[in-house]
Order: sequence, then structure tokens, then C-alpha cells
Amino acid sequence: MLEKLTGIHVRWECALEVEFDKRKREWLKHFTVPDILCADVSEVGEGDGTCWNLMTDEEAQLPEDLAVYSFGYSCKDLSTLNNMSSEWRSECVVTGRGSTGKTWLGNMGILRKCKPMLIIMENVPSARRGANHAKMVSDLAAAGYRLFDVEANSADYGLPQDRRRAWFVAILDGLCLLQSNADFQCLMDTLKLDDHLPLARFLLPPGHSYLKALLEIKKKLIMKREQAKARGTAKLKRGKATAKAKRPGNKWKSDHWMVRRVLRMPAPSSDLPDALADVVRDNAMCDRESDLFRVICDGPAKPDPDEQPCGTQTFST
Repeated sequence: MLEKLTGIHVRWECALEVEFDKRKREWLKHFTVPDILCADVSEVGEGDGTCWNLMTDEEAQLPEDLAVYSFGYSCKDLSTLNNMSSEWRSECVVTGRGSTGKTWLGNMGILRKCKPMLIIMENVPSARRGANHAKMVSDLAAAGYRLFDVEANSADYGLPQDRRRAWFVAILDGLCLLQSNADFQCLMDTLKLDDHLPLARFLLPPGHSYLKALLEIKKKLIMKREQAKARGTAKLKRGKATAKAKRPGNKWKSDHWMVRRVLRMPAPSSDLPDALADVVRDNAMCDRESDLFRVICDGPAKPDPDEQPCGTQTFST
């Protein structure tokens, strides 16, 4: 996006990563290869500008003048799904209490030391309301930033998930060209895609028979749902479907299983090749995730003859 807007080639370098989860830290070491990897955002933010670098196992100085600092501070004390958060939900950022308040303070400490030009944050939609949001605005203003926010669904921007979240962008006052939150909303709207992308689109090349069948089924399901809404029967049908799914012997079936049936594919083998089994284990996939992964990897390798070659085909029937 930056290259498109500026015409300048942008080279990204990962200077700093902070991750509390040990398993995720191992992933970051292999795939993002940061210059500095730290474990606790609170310790880093409250420190004197130095931190313990897990990449080299020695003390390091926090980088100065970062271009972009992106973080998702904890949503635990803001989320309505967490029953234990009600005690300080309305003021967790204000008071610095709970995991949400502590991670907010830790990240604020880091950005005060590193002074990035652009800050990108993410949290649950309730983070855009009340005293917590007012505290975010005042903290960032005191640090020299202007804050803009919007609620967006990741499915509208090219990710294969239906996930509504609050997105915040803070820009140094001297660099900010946006005048209002409405300007930021308009900018986000220009980035939306016309159609949602299914997970298979990330794993299979364009023109693949499995992908085309999945898109066709998705289209039919959406049309059927819209017609049901128009007739006022959508709620009734959902109730029947839910009751049926709870009966013993009825197994949940995803769109991917429907595609396999349309393409007359055999049921996938329960045994995974060692390489794929390693992926399932290393990413701690649950049964549903590993089933979906196996189904996609076992998709038919039949690209559309009208399509141009899309590179090496690594899937087998």
C-alpha cells in the first residue's frame, strides 16, 4: 500500500518483537527473525530503555525512531466473553488494572522510548467506547500522536476469517494528513475487497477445480440465505438446522466436505504424511483445524484448462 501511494519501494525490517507466549516466540524466531525479541511488554515498557534480547541472550538497547509499531494489547478485560472482566472492564485502561491495563501501559512505555512515526493497534469493538477510549486518546496526545479508529471485519480486507475488531491508527502530529475520523473511515473503505476470499484461496492457485467448486457453493449458500431472509423464514430454518445438528450420529460438515462430494472425491485419509503431521503438531491445531488442513491438502490437482499456468502444483489426488 505504501509503495502504491508513494511510488517508493519500501523494504521492511523487523527491529523489535515482544511476545509473552513461549510457543509463539519460537515461531517468531524462525519466520520473522527480529533484531530484538523480548518476552514481557510490561517489563520492556517500564524499563530504562534496555531489554533482554532472546535472539542473542544478552542485554540490548531498544531501537530508536521506529517507522511503524504495531501491537494488539490484551482484550481479556474488555471482552464480553470473559465473565471475570466485569469488575474493572469500564476502567481497565484508565486504572492500568488487569492484563488489558498492564499491556496498554507497557506498550505506551515502549512507544514513548522508540517514538515510531505510525502506530497500529487492534482490540475488541468495546475498546472504542467510554473512559478507556478517552484514556487512550489522552495518553497518545500527551506522547505527541493523533488517534483515529474504526470497526472493521478482516474478511473485507482479504483475510479468510469473519472477525470484527476495532482498529486504531496513531500518527505523529507533524506527519498527520488526516483531519478527522471520517477521513480515516473513507480511507479504510477504499481498501475493501468486493468479494470475500475463502481459506482455500490462500493455499490453492487460481483456476484450481477445488477452489472453483468452493466459490460456487459459497455463492449458492449466500443466495439461498438471502432468499430465506426475504421470505422471513431464515430464523425458522436456522432453528431446525441447529436441532438436527444436536441429534446423535449427525456429524458437522463444512463447505469443504460439500466440495469433496460435488467433485466426487474420496474421503480423506486419516493418516497424514510426516511433513503435514509436523505442521499440525507444531501449530497445535485442534481436530477441526487439522481435518480442514487435511481436506485442503488432499484437494484434486485439476487446474482449469482456460487458465494460464499458476506455477508448480504441489497438491495430489
